[in-house]
Amino acid sequence: MAQINTNRFPYNQIEDRTIDGNAMVYIPKVYVKNATENGLIKRYISNVKKTGFHCHPAFMQSGHEVEGILIGKYLAKGTTAAPTSVDTGEILTTDLATAQSAGKVLGADWHMYNIYEHHLLALLMLIEYGSTDLQNLIGGSATANGVTHYGITDIWGSMTKNVWIDGIDTRGSNDTTLRVADNLGNGTMVDTGLVCGTDLKNGWIVDLHDESGEGYDLNDLFIGKNVSSAASDGTFGDRQYLLTGGQGVCMDGRTYSSYGPFCLHCSTPSASYAFRLAKYVA
Repeated sequence: MAQINTNRFPYNQIEDRTIDGNAMVYIPKVYVKNATENGLIKRYISNVKKTGFHCHPAFMQSGHEVEGILIGKYLAKGTTAAPTSVDTGEILTTDLATAQSAGKVLGADWHMYNIYEHHLLALLMLIEYGSTDLQNLIGGSATANGVTHYGITDIWGSMTKNVWIDGIDTRGSNDTTLRVADNLGNGTMVDTGLVCGTDLKNGWIVDLHDESGEGYDLNDLFIGKNVSSAASDGTFGDRQYLLTGGQGVCMDGRTYSSYGPFCLHCSTPSASYAFRLAKYVA
């Protein structure tokens, strides 16, 4: 499908910025509407809040809307005591809890890149290209990884390292269910009740979970509901690997044949993976 004219909002406001020596990419606040029309799920974005629209959770901090977010142009480098987003040096790898702590050391608005930010980028790419097969359209192949888009390198994973994503895990209800960060940006994890191996399965994504509850709405994310073992049955170009409970969630850049912005993979929290910095812009 053809790429849309990116001289319009929000694409025309995405820009590189340098913050305290860190190379970041600015994304302006968007309002979103998730609707089902004639049996089709549709996603809309706007620069103003219209009837039926709400602020995308990526732009919520402590219950308040922020004007934008900054996403690290590069995977974090340096040390966990002083992580950086720069284009030189060895990519920093660490366990999930240390990555979460390291994301906050640069200041109150800094944090580790999270699932709402990741799926915001997926939404922008989905609207931009009108297709879920983004690794082919942007990366040039079904196994494209190490891809740069909007100036963000490794936008859906590194070719050599897995990348942690904050705000999502399978550590709810005695390590059996999916949790997501609350959608008001308070930093708390909400148990969705979706059970690993039953509601969450390993396979090519056919359709999406749309459950909502106090503090979460899965319509703002892309979590596979029904999946297939055959790529030809999938409506997305990606698989998901959320079968195992008690795990953190990452983008897997090394093992599987399906990469892309919708591909999520469970992994033990003690594993040593890369992560990305992000920052709220008040």
